[in-house]
Amino acid sequence: MVDATPRSAIAEQLVPGHFGVDGNPGVSISEVRERTLVHLSGNPAIAEGVKSATGLDLPLQAGGVSITGDQRLCWLGPDQWLLKTAPAPFGEWERKLASAAPAGAYNDVTHGRTTLRLTGPNARDVLAKGCPLDLHTQAFSPGQCAQSLLGHLSVLLDGIDEDTIDVTLTRSYGGDLFEWVSEAALEYGYVISA
Repeated sequence: MVDATPRSAIAEQLVPGHFGVDGNPGVSISEVRERTLVHLSGNPAIAEGVKSATGLDLPLQAGGVSITGDQRLCWLGPDQWLLKTAPAPFGEWERKLASAAPAGAYNDVTHGRTTLRLTGPNARDVLAKGCPLDLHTQAFSPGQCAQSLLGHLSVLLDGIDEDTIDVTLTRSYGGDLFEWVSEAALEYGYVISA
């Protein structure tokens, strides 16, 4: 019988333990798995329908993130957004959004993405090693997002709080992302929890 259980792109690499320098780890690395990701496309006219379906305002400024509870709506570019929400059956959010705002296009991209969460006092330092953006909290504050490069990878950075950033990218590059982040974090020490 076929096992259709979703499997992490980096399951083999997420080995619990403390790595790098001894002492308190500067970074904790984990995978964010229990969520649904939906790509939204459309002009700002879909804002009212999106708000009625999600409770979130459509961010219209570069780097904007609307937040309500465990839902986040990230601005990706002109007329493009990413909804990050609690787990839901595949296609449920597409149907809900299409019903509320039929002028938009909605695609569930959950199974095509991998998200690493970096938490700790050195999380921004690790990312700054390979990202051309200024990641200091005065320039990239909690509640902001940005698409950029990290090493050679195209990623979405989402500032969860001062010491926590989610890094999302295409699932097939999840292993490359983990290798890059874990190597960059060695000098600060990092921990992976079970």
